[in-house]
Amino acid sequence: MRGHHRDILHRLLPPAAVLAAAAGLLHLGLLAEIAPARFTLGLRLVLAAALALAWRLRSAQAARAAVLLLALGALLNARASETLAPTLLLIRVLLPLDLALGAWLRDASLLSRRGILRFGWLGVEAALVSPLLLERLASLGLSPTLLASWVPAVTLVAGASGLVLRVVFRPTPLSAGWLGVLLAATVAFEAQQPMPWLVAGGLTLFVALVERAFALAFEDRLTGLAGRAALEQRLGELGERYAIAMVDVDHFKKVNDRHGHDTGDEVLRWVASRLNGVSGGGAAYRYGGEEFDIVFAGRDAAAAKAHLEALRQSIAERPFVLRPPRPPAKRARAQKSTKRPAAQRTLAVTVSIGLAASGARAKTPTAVLKAADKDLYRAKRAGRNRLSRSRG
Repeated sequence: MRGHHRDILHRLLPPAAVLAAAAGLLHLGLLAEIAPARFTLGLRLVLAAALALAWRLRSAQAARAAVLLLALGALLNARASETLAPTLLLIRVLLPLDLALGAWLRDASLLSRRGILRFGWLGVEAALVSPLLLERLASLGLSPTLLASWVPAVTLVAGASGLVLRVVFRPTPLSAGWLGVLLAATVAFEAQQPMPWLVAGGLTLFVALVERAFALAFEDRLTGLAGRAALEQRLGELGERYAIAMVDVDHFKKVNDRHGHDTGDEVLRWVASRLNGVSGGGAAYRYGGEEFDIVFAGRDAAAAKAHLEALRQSIAERPFVLRPPRPPAKRARAQKSTKRPAAQRTLAVTVSIGLAASGARAKTPTAVLKAADKDLYRAKRAGRNRLSRSRG
């Protein structure tokens, strides 16, 4: 749980920093002398870069958000026109729901069928806010301006709540980015200088895409831990004093054979969440398969051992709860009618750990990693669910 909270804060930090910088610059008056046309140009350049990244990352949702910000900038530049007031109102109503829905839907590449349909929905939204439709609604006494006092607030709360839940349950760079875009757009609707806030929203989107690209390169998609590429980069940054642990899930092949690969994936995610919360300043990485690494920078093997033993014991003492199997369709109703709930099925999960540190016998991170791997297999041969430590 501690690791999950850390992930949430890590994802929220970039958009929070961008929005806080925009607020600080505006408060200090450092943006007052910049011509609006330059902000418009800046918004277009930032969103063009975001669109290019969205194309490379095959994210139709990010491309949609960039198009929405671009359209919103054009409308807010001309919002002095009374004819655009109803259009801006409807956009203000639709935007939070659009961003929240896009965050929860499965992403797709721009030229896929799903991606084309997402952009097709933009055409439907454009029709909903068209002046001709608004005039027709006004003639029927259904002008959206009658709802201006409460509908935008309701949709803002609904959209923001959906985005917050998305960040809490799945803290990804883009889910946090959508929340930052919504906050920037909401402030822009009320601000006397809306363009700086839209530029901040564009920067938030761009930074989220950069974070997404980094995550694809350096993070393991299954467990959420940093991946092997990140481990190799970290090994090159270590100083003279460090310890490395190699961790392996015991009897993992039996878990897959007996309970299926879906359960095996759940076990890996569960173990990864425990490793991510290791004490002592250790950083966990997915090495491959059921193997993980924990790097303790600035610590020797003796200092790291206590934290690793506590981690090993916490995994062994807390059984993994298996998800109940889905009943066949014909028996679903019968099972719902039973009064006594089915007992939880648990699975004993343990890990073996090999630990090595820099010293006379292992002078490079690669050598220390190999020594930890040898100690891991020594721990498994000794009976598993134990830690083996290299001497020297």
